[in-house]
Amino acid sequence: MIKKQEQEQLGIMNGTKPCDAQDIVNQIQQSSINTVNQIYSLILTGAIMLISPPKFLLVVILLFLTVIKIFENRQKVSV
Repeated sequence: MIKKQEQEQLGIMNGTKPCDAQDIVNQIQQSSINTVNQIYSLILTGAIMLISPPKFLLVVILLFLTVIKIFENRQKVSV
């Protein structure tokens, strides 16, 4: 199921909806936030690959912080 915001973005990109400056700014913000989230995921994946039993707690903390950061970024977009 596609969210309303995603449908609007697809309409803008396909040229089926008029595009104004705010739409462009929103797209740039969304793409930069997606990039940041991908970087956090990559860091987390690297941390998990390096895991050994004593480092397990560190990886759990990194996972928790990553999830918090991703949700903060999503809230910034929705405001």
